[in-house]
Amino acid sequence: WVVGSDHQFFESLTNAQTKSFFEDAYAWFANRYGAENIPYATVHMDETTPHMHMGVIPLTNGRLSAKSLFNREELRSVQAEFPEYLKSRFWKIERGQKGSQHRHLSVEEYKKIAPELQNKREQLKKDLQGYQLIDVSKLEPETIPQQVKTGLFKTETQYVQTENYILTPKDYERLSQRVRGVSDVRVAQESIWEIKQRLDAKEAHLEEREKSLDHREERIEDSENVLAEYNQLYRTAEEKTTKVEQLTKENKQL
Repeated sequence: WVVGSDHQFFESLTNAQTKSFFEDAYAWFANRYGAENIPYATVHMDETTPHMHMGVIPLTNGRLSAKSLFNREELRSVQAEFPEYLKSRFWKIERGQKGSQHRHLSVEEYKKIAPELQNKREQLKKDLQGYQLIDVSKLEPETIPQQVKTGLFKTETQYVQTENYILTPKDYERLSQRVRGVSDVRVAQESIWEIKQRLDAKEAHLEEREKSLDHREERIEDSENVLAEYNQLYRTAEEKTTKVEQLTKENKQL
């Protein structure tokens, strides 16, 4: 399992609150499947958003069976009940969109469609400037039949207007194209944001590595200075030792 939320959720939390959030999440899974069946639960803090990888052994009645435990009904139940539990623990969190067909683009996929999406975005901007997509005043209002009493025992059918309007096939197709275009741009923007977050995280990681390397270089430079000083002292000591030996010989002769 992967447990987490979006970037905005964790932005408002302190480190202690983030730790408490994942502890609450672990407690729910431990209560549902048994703590003895969770061999690991690791929180990753070095990526775009904090998240927890957790392994759950699917044991039911002493038998190992992921197919029987993590079936479609169980997964839906977890997706519905888990956010409710977190909200009961005063975490401001909502479950994901039910039945969503959205998926994230890989970097390779994004590179392939990026030029096309950029062109669509620019075209949309041009189309929307000073342009009315649908002129409602020119549309035909929808009418529906309705039985109206015209006497004590007599009714007749009259057509009344609703608050709806009938689109022409041309207007409908134009509106559909616009909606599809806006949807494509929105999905692309979400993918761009995710890629940017990943790049920011990698850049931050590289900066930390550079700081670490700078620190190591400083230590190496200090070590080199100490070694040079040691060599100088060693040479001085060697010279003085030679001088002492020479004076010792002279003393013996005297």
